[in-house]
Amino acid sequence: MKRKDKFAEAKQVNNSLLKLASSRAKFVLLLMALAFLCTSTLSQENTAQGWYKKGQDLDRNGSHNESVQAYYKALSLTNETLKKNPKDVEAWQTRGLVLESLGRTDEAAKAFDKAIELNPKYVEAWHHKAKALDTMAYRLQGQERIKTFEDAIKAYDKAIEMNPKYGDAWKDKGYSLNALATFNKDLNKHDESLEAFDKAIKLIPANDTRNLALAWEGKALALTSTAYALADVAGSKREEAIKSYEKAIELDPEFTGLEAQLNRAGVLADLGGYNESIASFDKAIETKPANPPGNDPMYIAIILADKGSVLEKMGEHAEGLKAFDKALELNPSDMIAMQGKGNALKALGRQAESDAAFAKAKELGYNG
Repeated sequence: MKRKDKFAEAKQVNNSLLKLASSRAKFVLLLMALAFLCTSTLSQENTAQGWYKKGQDLDRNGSHNESVQAYYKALSLTNETLKKNPKDVEAWQTRGLVLESLGRTDEAAKAFDKAIELNPKYVEAWHHKAKALDTMAYRLQGQERIKTFEDAIKAYDKAIEMNPKYGDAWKDKGYSLNALATFNKDLNKHDESLEAFDKAIKLIPANDTRNLALAWEGKALALTSTAYALADVAGSKREEAIKSYEKAIELDPEFTGLEAQLNRAGVLADLGGYNESIASFDKAIETKPANPPGNDPMYIAIILADKGSVLEKMGEHAEGLKAFDKALELNPSDMIAMQGKGNALKALGRQAESDAAFAKAKELGYNG
């Protein structure tokens, strides 16, 4: 073989070996990358934040018992972290979020306070502290409740001051203002609530459909509250509220939209659109989502009880009684349905049964 041919052959073999080595190196690098990703994912999943996120996902899917287990795992991990480093701001924030999800609101508020103490510019900590105060306010009465709502609004304002484009904080502030306006009968607070919801609607990203739907529903609730407070503009406010409820239903039909359906039907009844209101209740039952809360018997019971109340307003007492009875089959402790049943029986002249239903409603806690 000529020297030139041997050189060409050697070069070809060398190129083949280089290609093989390169391919093998790529394969090894790929395996290393996959191993890193797997380790990274497992590591992430075994953090407090990972377990907290898992709990949220399970909650959204209706797996509530499993979500509680995930939250307690997250709580255990934050406790371990804080034993080692009591000044870990993120651990305090995560602890607050987990406690908030577990309904341990007072403890959550203290955790958020600790995060704020360590980092006064922690916007999300201010926001969640405000949310915790909101939840606490609903459990209180009188001046103590009002003061707690006011403290919540101050915390929302602190978060918004640091981030004026924080749409979620604007939305939650709107709910707090509306609650304060309703308990205080303060029309100015109703106006502030509507302004906050309008601000939230502009700032919340279009792909954040859940929070955007909640902002639209909040606006509808504020409009309805204003309608009750101002008789001269009640009609126009209620009509605007219906449009806002419809927007919430469109954006988030399987969660926010469930409550919005009921509220919309109620406003339609207030406007005298009884037949349309009944049709809305029936549609809510017909189109309920397969997953909770749509298939929760208590949700259907609420729809039936509200439907019964509208039928009563229409003078359809026998049909109203049927709706109340169906509601009570699903939720025997529904005091509103039991009271409605008493009203329907009384209108039908069945006084003894009516008295028994009223007594049962009172036993269940009805004091309206």
